[in-house]
Amino acid sequence: MKYNPSLSLPCPKLLLQKNKFYIPSILFFFLCFSFLPNVGIAANTNPQYTQELIQQARAKKLWNDPYWHLLVRYQSNLISGFTSYITTPSFFLAKDGKINPQAELEATIQAFFAEAKKIRLKDDISADAQCRFPARLHWLTKQLNINTKKLPINDCHILHKWEEAIAPKSVSIIFPGYDVSRPGSMFGHISLRFNAKNTHNTLLNFAITYSAAVDQSKELPFLLAIEGLFGGYNGAFQIMPYYKIIQEYTDMDLRDVWEYELRLNKEELQRLLWAIWEVRTSTSDYYFTSRNCASAILMILDTANENWHLHANKGLWRTPKEATRIILKNFPEAIVTYKPSRYSLLRNKLHYMNSTEKDWFYKQFKDNNIRESQEFNQLPKTSKARIFDAQIDAYMLQQKQKVLPKKRMLQRKRASLGVILPEEKQIQYSTDPSIGHDSQKISLGFGKDSYKENFISLFYRPAFHDLLEDPTGFSKISQLTFFGAYLRIQSKARPAIRLQKLNIVDASKLRPYDTIIPSIIWDLNLKLQTDISLAKKRLAPQAQGAVGYSYMTGNILWAALLQGRGSYNCLYKYCHQIGAGAKFQALYRSTYMSLLINTQNGYYFLGDKKAYHQIDLGVAMFISSFSEVRFTYTRYNKKQEFIGRWGFYF
Repeated sequence: MKYNPSLSLPCPKLLLQKNKFYIPSILFFFLCFSFLPNVGIAANTNPQYTQELIQQARAKKLWNDPYWHLLVRYQSNLISGFTSYITTPSFFLAKDGKINPQAELEATIQAFFAEAKKIRLKDDISADAQCRFPARLHWLTKQLNINTKKLPINDCHILHKWEEAIAPKSVSIIFPGYDVSRPGSMFGHISLRFNAKNTHNTLLNFAITYSAAVDQSKELPFLLAIEGLFGGYNGAFQIMPYYKIIQEYTDMDLRDVWEYELRLNKEELQRLLWAIWEVRTSTSDYYFTSRNCASAILMILDTANENWHLHANKGLWRTPKEATRIILKNFPEAIVTYKPSRYSLLRNKLHYMNSTEKDWFYKQFKDNNIRESQEFNQLPKTSKARIFDAQIDAYMLQQKQKVLPKKRMLQRKRASLGVILPEEKQIQYSTDPSIGHDSQKISLGFGKDSYKENFISLFYRPAFHDLLEDPTGFSKISQLTFFGAYLRIQSKARPAIRLQKLNIVDASKLRPYDTIIPSIIWDLNLKLQTDISLAKKRLAPQAQGAVGYSYMTGNILWAALLQGRGSYNCLYKYCHQIGAGAKFQALYRSTYMSLLINTQNGYYFLGDKKAYHQIDLGVAMFISSFSEVRFTYTRYNKKQEFIGRWGFYF
């Protein structure tokens, strides 16, 4: 998604640059002033009144007000003081405004009563503080009871045009589905849409989204995740037509979208618009796990009402799912809408076809001449219409230039039938992401190893979801967990308490193979782990990666992958092992439980050369959305262990 910071009106400077004739500089500035809003050149200043307001602000210590910190994005430092995570210098009116809330507040008051500054021709915004910071002006007016008649007169033409273009009657939270293969969407994504008063077509409304200001197509996904984790990027708001978001998520990424319409009153909508206007051209520190789209949307919503405090619940991780849940807790009457992706629409069409229609659909997908046969022409018109409709959707999903003529030909044939099919009920192929278990998890377990020694196992995971867990509200075909730590307490071991395993990242995508959109599955696991086949225990780095295909039969997902794996551990003779092999998985799910069988067989051909054989069996029973009971069995090169756990989500 390309960065597009704002909706704005262009300065005539752009037009003048293209003119080949000489234009005197006086005329140049006259033209620019004529198109920009009135910046109060003739307005009178009122220094005495300004100082009175500053004294009131000092008496009330308004710079300590949480809402002021919210508007300027201040956060507490570890030891003392505050720092705004806005990184754009022009966002601040005081020289030290980034780190000094009091100086920024007093500079803001002074700027509201100052004479007009010079017009910055490189920006699309007025240099006048009243027009740049309407949210600050509204809040300070209420807090200090400012007599607005004493303010310089400014019509803020560009701001008002921007407000008229959006013209909201309500707002909706937008949650596209999860895509573990894209770092920016591993946890899903959340954005905001303004629902306009003058249109019933939601695609024409404007949406506000927040993301890292980076082109994901030019960066390696793994590097994106690492740099985003440690604040390697700036984040920015983007304002764009909603149809662009829908096109990217539902048509290109094949992700269902969930919408939650919130009813805000007129003042809340206005304050929300003003807050977005103030930050629309600014960038800010971006962190993949905390200062992300979820926290940005919560904070921008909080500007609509000082009493909401949606972003107040801070933690190590802030996911779009958690943010959606927080919002809906405060808006229990939100209207929920499911928007299926193009792939889900095609699946829905195939679901309502009979066996004959499905056979013809798949035949035509492989051989376009079959539909000209006499046998096909003898089908009822309704059957041919269903087949053509599904075929058109399939070609649109492929997004290949060579299929466009075929699609157009099908559209002509479909139109010639003159058949209007009854609308079928849309099946929801994903579940509402606002429900389901929380992403943080802790568990207590008891187990026994190959040496017949009992142990206690403690587990903590900050995020997010694995294949054995209840998939309600999550992707059914992927898993993503970060920094899952396993602590083991064993009385006869030395040391008695040790870190058994640290899963740095464990991610997989197992979408079943489809002839329409063939897809390769993959998994990746980076961890520190003790080797259970060794008597002496030492935490050592291990890496595993695999690619392959998966198929769905009934409620069972079968997967076959080619695997590469390696480890570094100086308990081995050569300190390392690098090998390759095959991995097979079978995943079964029902309403109340899941079963996962995982086998890995291969050979280490570098380092300690030997074969490896590993079997992992896991069974999870879903007690509630807050807890589960899980049993796991692992066998690795004749050594084995069994663990039973009771886990809790929070």
